[in-house]
Amino acid sequence: MKKILLGISLLLGVILLTGCGSDVTGSNNSGGLFSSTKTVTCTHEEVDEDGYKTTEEMVVTYDSSKVLSAKSTSIIETDPTLVDFTLSFGELLADAINAVEGVSVSYEKHSDSSIKATTTVDYEKLDYSKLKSQLGDMYDSDDDALYNVKGLSFEEFKKRSLSGYSCK
Repeated sequence: MKKILLGISLLLGVILLTGCGSDVTGSNNSGGLFSSTKTVTCTHEEVDEDGYKTTEEMVVTYDSSKVLSAKSTSIIETDPTLVDFTLSFGELLADAINAVEGVSVSYEKHSDSSIKATTTVDYEKLDYSKLKSQLGDMYDSDDDALYNVKGLSFEEFKKRSLSGYSCK
């Protein structure tokens, strides 16, 4: 009987320490009982003046004081004759950005008429000065790009980078 109670106690302890919960914003708690790290997934869809659709999913991880990381995955429809050219340009840009610790960018052909772009930023590791150096004239400190939001609270990040997104 003691072994059964011990087993149930251990199982309950593991569930409490590794379980997932959710807070009032609908985000998932990605840590255990004592973790304050949360993850929220936001989506956005836009159609340009030519009728091409861009669908984006942003996964944001944050704690009680700031956003820790963000991952954006976009499916971008375009003219099929421009897919290869766009990929070539994207890969050049990705090579420059990927040389910087804390940020990762990739582009790949999703279909004959669309590209998948993925950007991941770890704000704890991101070297802003190296990123600025790598991007040169393309770096814009006033831009709302993912790499310009280090140290923001989730609410500030949401206002600046997730306007028009649906989050859950």
